[in-house]
Amino acid sequence: MKSFSSSSGSMLPTLEIGDRFLVRLPIAEFYRDLASAYSPEYLPNFRVHQGDIVVFKLPSDFTIVYVKRVVGLPGDTIQVLDGVVHIDGKPIKRERIDDYIGMSSSGAVRHVPRFRETLPNGVSYETLDLTKQGQLDNTREYKVPLGHYFLMGDNRDNSVDSRVLTRVGFVPAENLIGRATTVYVSGKTNDIVWRSLKPHMND
Repeated sequence: MKSFSSSSGSMLPTLEIGDRFLVRLPIAEFYRDLASAYSPEYLPNFRVHQGDIVVFKLPSDFTIVYVKRVVGLPGDTIQVLDGVVHIDGKPIKRERIDDYIGMSSSGAVRHVPRFRETLPNGVSYETLDLTKQGQLDNTREYKVPLGHYFLMGDNRDNSVDSRVLTRVGFVPAENLIGRATTVYVSGKTNDIVWRSLKPHMND
């Protein structure tokens, strides 16, 4: 395990600014065993599933580390239309739930529309929609190459992620550092907490 902190609001409401969280690192021995059966350049650093929150090195600058959610796997086609994620041409389930209540930069209370998304594998999580018809609410189609992943922030209108090809784009498997598992210090209160980041599975 290794500790990281959330330095931006791109993963709100899942990760608050200042949250400290644990990341499970890969088991190198396991993947060395797999190398004899699979092409090494396509092996991820750990077993990756849609809905996982991962920490990774920015492809354009290995000194910068981001945290985002896995939305697209190798071979998937991803597109966002009117704020709804489409995977292989099909919209994922997106339900309006209670507003997220946060603070604006001026300190005023702000109500932000919140949604629950459910991926094809049954994993669900919450996202924010700060602006209707935001800059990245309608995108081109992205075909995820082999050995790469498509990652998005849960705060959809305030996240530089794989939708921005010139900044992040498709993230190579070898850039993935590990999977986020648990928040242990709250960025809001600085209190010790123990909140799982494991994605919720819908029945």
